[in-house]
Amino acid sequence: MIELQTDSLNLIPFPVLYVDREFRYQFSNGAFQEWIGTEYTAAPGQPLSAIFGEQFFDRIRFNLVAIGRMGQSFPYRLLRGGKYCPVEISVTADVHEHQEVRGYTIIIQDVSGRRQRERYLQDYVDTAPIGLHWVNAEGIILWANQAELDMLGYRADEYIGHHIAEFHGNPDEAAEILRRLAANDLLRQHEVSMIHKDGSVRDVLISSSVLWENGNFVHTRCFTQDITGRRPLNEKVALHRGLERLVAERTRELRLRNQELQASEERYHRMIDEVEDYAILLLSPEGIVENWNKGAEKIKGYTAEEAIGRSFKIFYTREDQESRLPDHLLQKALLEGKAVHEGYRVRKDGTMFWGSILITALHDDDGRVIGFSKVTRDLSERKKAQDAIQRKNEELEKMNQELSSFAYVSSHDLQEPLRKIRAFSSRILELDYDRLSEKGRDHFDRIQRAAARMQNLIEDLLTYSRTTSADRTLESINLQTAVTQVVEELSERVEEKNATVTFNDLPTINGIPFQIHQLLFNLIGNALKFAKEDEPSRIQVQATLVPGTLMPFAEADAGRRYHCITVVDNGIGFEPEFSKKIFGIFQRLHRRDRYEGTGVGLAICRRIAENHEGFIEAHGMSGQGAVFQVYIPA
Repeated sequence: MIELQTDSLNLIPFPVLYVDREFRYQFSNGAFQEWIGTEYTAAPGQPLSAIFGEQFFDRIRFNLVAIGRMGQSFPYRLLRGGKYCPVEISVTADVHEHQEVRGYTIIIQDVSGRRQRERYLQDYVDTAPIGLHWVNAEGIILWANQAELDMLGYRADEYIGHHIAEFHGNPDEAAEILRRLAANDLLRQHEVSMIHKDGSVRDVLISSSVLWENGNFVHTRCFTQDITGRRPLNEKVALHRGLERLVAERTRELRLRNQELQASEERYHRMIDEVEDYAILLLSPEGIVENWNKGAEKIKGYTAEEAIGRSFKIFYTREDQESRLPDHLLQKALLEGKAVHEGYRVRKDGTMFWGSILITALHDDDGRVIGFSKVTRDLSERKKAQDAIQRKNEELEKMNQELSSFAYVSSHDLQEPLRKIRAFSSRILELDYDRLSEKGRDHFDRIQRAAARMQNLIEDLLTYSRTTSADRTLESINLQTAVTQVVEELSERVEEKNATVTFNDLPTINGIPFQIHQLLFNLIGNALKFAKEDEPSRIQVQATLVPGTLMPFAEADAGRRYHCITVVDNGIGFEPEFSKKIFGIFQRLHRRDRYEGTGVGLAICRRIAENHEGFIEAHGMSGQGAVFQVYIPA
């Protein structure tokens, strides 16, 4: 599909490229590849800002915000052959069904040749060997070329800006010429006398016509030829007429161009004025408001008459004005091309709204800053929602702290009576064992077992509460060393189960040391607890790196990698339907009289994984062992 599109585009002689709706480069024609040369590089999927720079992208975005999905051209300067060349950029949205924008077509037209031709033509007229001057309807000289000045001996400031009659030998004749021209008459080879600066009289032939625009007298176009003491030669008359045609052609070209620019500006201003969701302003280099659209009136409350001509500082709070925030934003836009900021702004009635603003510096063809564009969005509703979420988070954090404190204190207070129950029951069994009945002995044994279970449960709850409130400062942890320490702590149970724990080449990760130790202790201890009675226990710990794109969790960050820590055993396993349930607090799959435990250990493991912005999952089959996988961000 792209090859067919590129083949079609290659028939276009000027550079064309296509970007998707996120402004990532997709394809272009051959003219674009030749034009950019070695100055820019473009690869599929590359952001437009990475090809031409952030300022170019800001101009594209500003025009799209201002004009919606309609095509619009704007002037710019791009590097070509080691120097900046003037270009015109046209952007057209690729709109499909349901008004969905799929991408944008960007056309680049080099206008340096056109401007060069205009300069050549202007230079030719300025240095032509025949005099030329412009006069307005009141007879004031607006412009004169060097040949005109040399012919009469004046400097430009002595001639331009003065009334033409001052230089005619017969002032009444000058008035008659203006009258005829105002009546749309043409003068051809009309002979008059002009006064030289030294007081001498020059015989001059004048040919003149008027440039009209929309029925208005703009200026005359007067050719003057010095014929003092002689008659005009044919070739000079021909040159005179050729120059007249040349100037007329240039004037028509400039008039058409001016009409196009005027129409374009009118369309641009209409589109800007009609945008209501954005306040779009033009500022002078000093920050004075120069235009005002409907969006600005809707968001800020001022009419155009009230805002235009005033400093944009009036929209900022007193504190921001005292800290000179508006000046700092303009300075940043001046130095970096743009400035982005969010904060409270002040409406006309004194109320405030949360505004997101983008200020972009505007440059002329020579790169000088001529002003700024300022686009403002009212994000008050979003700010209210964010503040509400922040308040809720603070309330939840406070509640969590209170609950954790309550659980910790309560657990400590509960252990003291339990210790007394266990101690006194043990003393009774030691001292009065022979005097107790068999039922009494059984009752005391049950009391001690229940108290031991209660104490284990309290200790697990303490551990669980610590995993939710521990300081989340991450440290470098060598997993090989951490597993070695856990196996040493569980050495008695390892011998009891005739178990083998293997682990090799485990990496170093970033984590909370206490919690990672507890995680490994619970997982390996869990594997030992649920070992088969008739088979030696085999436990393997390993770790691999997994890209976020392959993670089995929708919440995983696709841009990150994760350490996958796996604990595999050959124990009794569990039915697959319990793979989620076993991580719930107090969840047990087996009777207490067969397997000890409180049902909190795996819940602690899940909480530890969450505290590290990670995940945990389990897989198992009854009688075929279990696999636990913990994912910690790398």
